[in-house]
Amino acid sequence: MELIKKAILSAYNKLKLKHYEDVEEICDQIIKVDPNNLESLYLSAVSKYKLNRDCFEIINQIKKINSYESNNYLGLFYLQIENIQKSIKYFTNAIEINPKLSNAWSNLGCQFRAINKTNLAIECFKKAKKIDCNKENILINLAGAYADNLEIDKSIKILSKVIKINPKNHCAHVDLSYAYFLLNKYRKAYPHYQHRFDHFESLSNKINKNKRWKGEKIKDGKKILFFTEQGIGDSINFIRFVKQFIEKYPKVQVQTLIPKELSCLFNISNTTNEIEDHDYNCSVIDIPYYLGFDEKQIKNKYKPYVSINKKCDYSKFKDNYKIGICWAGNPQHTRDSDRSCHLSLFEEIYKIPNIKLFSLQKDLRKRKWPFNKKEIDLAYSKNIKMIDMSKYMTTWEETASIINGLDLVISVDTSILHLSGAMGKKTYGMISYFPDWRWGLQGKKNIWYPSVTLFRQKEKGNWKSVIEEIKIKINKDINNI
Repeated sequence: MELIKKAILSAYNKLKLKHYEDVEEICDQIIKVDPNNLESLYLSAVSKYKLNRDCFEIINQIKKINSYESNNYLGLFYLQIENIQKSIKYFTNAIEINPKLSNAWSNLGCQFRAINKTNLAIECFKKAKKIDCNKENILINLAGAYADNLEIDKSIKILSKVIKINPKNHCAHVDLSYAYFLLNKYRKAYPHYQHRFDHFESLSNKINKNKRWKGEKIKDGKKILFFTEQGIGDSINFIRFVKQFIEKYPKVQVQTLIPKELSCLFNISNTTNEIEDHDYNCSVIDIPYYLGFDEKQIKNKYKPYVSINKKCDYSKFKDNYKIGICWAGNPQHTRDSDRSCHLSLFEEIYKIPNIKLFSLQKDLRKRKWPFNKKEIDLAYSKNIKMIDMSKYMTTWEETASIINGLDLVISVDTSILHLSGAMGKKTYGMISYFPDWRWGLQGKKNIWYPSVTLFRQKEKGNWKSVIEEIKIKINKDINNI
């Protein structure tokens, strides 16, 4: 039995590394010794599916067992292959067999949350919590579902409880930081946000954390390395604060590690594309916190910081009101289904007289969202005829020159929104019901970009009302020209 446990643990580790052939081999050996070992059957089915091999003979073997455990593993299998509806079916079966075990309730809640049935998810997590009141992952899931419903105070209360149970629960700290950010409580949020370096694998080994600057005074002549993290939008948003640091510490040597493709946008000396020797390092996202800025200071210190002299030639459209649009973000983003919308929604904008639309949409890949069986083509519209600028967006400098000549940019929460705001261009941001933390929960204005006006969903998934509000505003804009 001990050998089988070790083998299964090894198989899980191989699965994380996507070494599917190794997983298959380990599990097939276990199944020879123990034909009804559900964990190995489950792992074998997943590995075979990932290797495009027939896995359903094993799935049928799991079905024949028909226990709480077998249905729970079937739910996990269909979750792995992104069949949410079948996953829900088998987790429900598991609960019917034994409603007193918390795992299936929690798993079912996660599936309801994935398909935006948040109230059902909350009920599942509450039932799981009733069975196991101090289980950290259940509490974090419940807090997340409350946050999805914008019940932020409830989320904060639960996450604070998790941190009392386990002060080193990095996930709870990061989620709590998002909650405080959304409430514009930045001084409370940032200490918890520091746990992201331990929570996210992509950040944990990026830069030597033993040299992390934490706001202490730096002696003249010392060298600090600032680095960007996460997406392009995050880099564009926070890179401005390097200059604020230099104003405070003019005799400290500053190097900024920045993606090579972005370096053309910023007037920052001593940029680098590789990690160099340094005394301190700091993420650009943390600079305003360690400089002691509050929300008012962040807002008041803004001035356009991306300046491109080059301007795209729009002379053919000099009599038109020129609007650049971007309707979708990164398909890999965990909240892509919340943040992105269909191009067809812009038909209402397209109908406005004297309007000319220019596509700033670079990524035209089809999307695979949890609640849709088929891929979604967000770029389809039979009625909109617009100018496709994506073929000219070969560099960020070219993209900025295209934005430079427009009258207005309309964008969902993408790097285009951040670039346009950094340039001081008139911009209308389309913000989902549950927004990214930097936009807060309310209001049309934001602390980051004075030229960006936010148009928010008033109910989850409803972009039509956002477009209607923008349409009214554009008509007013044109009438005032």
